[in-house]
Amino acid sequence: MFMCSNASTAIIAWLSFTLYVAFIGLCGCIIYAKYNQCDHLRTKRSSKPDQSYPVFVLETLGQYPGLTGLFTGGSLSASLSTISSGINSMATVIVEDIYKRIIFDHSMSRRKQEFVSKIRSLLILFFAFIVSYLVDHVPLIIFQLAGSFVPPILGIYLLGFFAPQVNSR
Repeated sequence: MFMCSNASTAIIAWLSFTLYVAFIGLCGCIIYAKYNQCDHLRTKRSSKPDQSYPVFVLETLGQYPGLTGLFTGGSLSASLSTISSGINSMATVIVEDIYKRIIFDHSMSRRKQEFVSKIRSLLILFFAFIVSYLVDHVPLIIFQLAGSFVPPILGIYLLGFFAPQVNSR
């Protein structure tokens, strides 16, 4: 059985993240090299600047049958997986940390907990759908909200990591 220490796990995570960022940067450089003289927005091949990568994939892999569909399927499944896991985790946090503390029903049956979690997931999905149509700058608002919550959490994590005398109290 292979056991990893915290340091080796952190190094592996750092290396994989570095490779991921390097791959994304390489893709960006390749797309820039292909389209630096020809703007696909002016030639009406796409309607938004965010569509540079899909246009690149269509033009590059379009000659091979099935590869554009494989790329589209992979992109859609990755985004749906990310969205569903985010919605489920938000619903779980709401049920465990907020709903159970407000209702004072710590002995909820598994069935009732599943039902409440599904209702919360639907409400979160509905709220996200409404907000996406009401606000044009949703990513900016999300980054500002995350920026206000991440530093205190990082501070608490680093305090617990580097100060062994810190305990649960």
